[in-house]
Amino acid sequence: MPDGHGKTPWHIVATILSLARFCEPSSELHIADTWYQRTSLDDLMGVPVARVNPDRLYRAHDHLLKHKDDIEKHLKERYTTLFDAQYDLLLYDVTSTYFEGEAKRNPQAKRGHSRDHRPDCKQVCIGLIVTREGLPVAYEVFDGNRHDSTTLQEIIETMEQKHGKARRVWVLDRGMVSDKNLQFLRDRDGQYIVGTPKATLKSFEQALLDQDWTQVEEGLQRLERRLDKAKKKPNRSQVERQIGRLLGRNSRAAGLFDIKVIKVARGGANGFLKVTWTKKDEWRDWAQLSEGCYLLRTNLVGWSPEDLWKTYIQLTQGEAAFRTQKSELNLRPIWHHKEDRVQAHILCSFLAYAMWKMLELWMSRCGLGNGPRPLIEEFDRIKTNDVVLPTSNGREVRIRCVPQTDESQRILLGRLGLKIPTRLGEPRWSSDSQM
Repeated sequence: MPDGHGKTPWHIVATILSLARFCEPSSELHIADTWYQRTSLDDLMGVPVARVNPDRLYRAHDHLLKHKDDIEKHLKERYTTLFDAQYDLLLYDVTSTYFEGEAKRNPQAKRGHSRDHRPDCKQVCIGLIVTREGLPVAYEVFDGNRHDSTTLQEIIETMEQKHGKARRVWVLDRGMVSDKNLQFLRDRDGQYIVGTPKATLKSFEQALLDQDWTQVEEGLQRLERRLDKAKKKPNRSQVERQIGRLLGRNSRAAGLFDIKVIKVARGGANGFLKVTWTKKDEWRDWAQLSEGCYLLRTNLVGWSPEDLWKTYIQLTQGEAAFRTQKSELNLRPIWHHKEDRVQAHILCSFLAYAMWKMLELWMSRCGLGNGPRPLIEEFDRIKTNDVVLPTSNGREVRIRCVPQTDESQRILLGRLGLKIPTRLGEPRWSSDSQM
């Protein structure tokens, strides 16, 4: 990005926008008037508070959008370096996000099928490509009334233009399926695993009634049985590791259960540990919708039914990406009305989600689970103090110091291999802090 005519380069302002979307997503006005002033970014990035204003943030949007393709290519390279990410298999799905207001200045804003249950609002559709680990590779924004299946060919051709043709496996939701799309993939030697639309299941009725298939996933019932049979070991950490492995192998059903390990007394002995569980009421609807059968179609030869099913179910990575962007990163609703500003808003959300997933994988490899939000909230408690020292000439020197972290923070930092400095920036005259 160009340095610009001001004292703060545009790429630094774009970094502030992306960090704000990751840490505390809100409007550009909130970033300038509230959020940035509460952070230590003026020391960490060398940008005084007075230089962060809504006008400069909006203009940074305009400069950032020009580099969307280069950013996607850069992220792909970084994923390979950091996580050895593979791109032989890609997951593609589409969602929508709605506008507050009429969005008259955006020709893409149209009424269509709303995943947000807001048919009263105009929207745009977003097609997102992620790796099997859920790392976001690329995205495109479509008109709000665009049907999912009409976006696939455009997405594949765009990926080939950016990253070249390759014999990739595309995993697609049943909403993408049409004879035209499948023929398009076959014509370019593409491979696919797709779900079958409900409307066409009738034609396979006889094959399903023959019951000539292999069961590869028992779902909730299997998890219930294994929880009932969970071994009672005296060591709590052994029991918890056993439950962790069980939930990891049944990740789709894991959220349905509230599991506790309790100690049961037995006479004068030390007693034993018992696993108890209950189903969460708020997940019951999810369970009813999730239980059932899928009919998959593929042109992959030599894959076992279990491998096909496990690969297809990784589409949940794409669904999780949309949930995170909407709930954690406030992708919805969109308040911008100009088309370019909407595109830039979505790009910042895409960058924030890339940071989110990288932190998630980092945490997972350090044995800290895969939920970034609790970690972010824990680190948000780390504050800085300004030590102000008077001088003989009447001026004051400001030194920004970081107090000692507490025990839980030190453990988290240690697992991540991070060290917090005791001081930020260089001492400076208090009168210079806002310049």
